Amino acid sequence: MLKISRNFYPEVFYHIYNRGVDKRKIFYCRRDYLFFINRINFYRRVTGVIIVSYCLLPNHYHFILREPPHPMGGLPPIGWGYKTNVNPFSNFKIPKFMGLLANSYTKYFNNKKGRSGRLFEFVFKSREINKENQLSNVVNYIIFNPLKHGLVNNQKDWKYTFVDDKKITNVLH
Repeated sequence: MLKISRNFYPEVFYHIYNRGVDKRKIFYCRRDYLFFINRINFYRRVTGVIIVSYCLLPNHYHFILREPPHPMGGLPPIGWGYKTNVNPFSNFKIPKFMGLLANSYTKYFNNKKGRSGRLFEFVFKSREINKENQLSNVVNYIIFNPLKHGLVNNQKDWKYTFVDDKKITNVLH
């Protein structure tokens, strides 16, 4: 799998998204969605990633994640064990969370469907959210995505969307 180099920074929000290979379905039934949600909750606890919002759709997903604070209270100091071929950000949690989640779900899906190979088109895509109004815009984009794709007539009817209002309110106020 192609490894995309990314930098993730402590306490920064990111819009993370991905879709099935060739835009194919990745969720076929309620059980698929529930397995994925179970894995989200499990790997959230394992990695400490902060989940602000997500929406799972038949052929893609969206997350708003926040990188937890660095255990040393910020970025490691210059010269702190750096080697030229070592990424000082490799211990950050969002890439770990997304890798564990994708790997676990791909194994489940491939086993269930009797197939092998990649399930997702990319490792995952990410965009930094660096303004407060940008955060609320991305949250709205995510929660209204099922409506945009004609899956429901009211966004509240889609069962596979999550928003942690407390985390958003704390940032916006």
